[in-house]
Amino acid sequence: MSAPAALTALAIACAGFTTLALAMDRHRCEMLGREWPRRFVRPLRLAGGALLAGALHVTCLDAGSVSVGILWWLGLLSIAGTALVVLLAYRPRWSLWFGCAALAFGLAQAWF
Repeated sequence: MSAPAALTALAIACAGFTTLALAMDRHRCEMLGREWPRRFVRPLRLAGGALLAGALHVTCLDAGSVSVGILWWLGLLSIAGTALVVLLAYRPRWSLWFGCAALAFGLAQAWF
């Protein structure tokens, strides 16, 4: 797997996990500093799942085979999840900026 594709998939996975964390009441309050209405939970969950599926799509396309792509994807999910857990534990507000930057980087890499 090429390094640009791995970075793109990692950034999209980080954005997906951040979106899923925003769908949880506890993390949403920590990241935003205030309460949001619960009507945003379902769209955030769907967007997070779509981003994680997009990361799988990027890895499977670049890896050449589905089995190797899924293996790469699981490894990248582990890295992205660990990075987000560390940020949520120590700097919850930074994790929102981390997710936004990861989304911008991942979409820019996927676009070009």
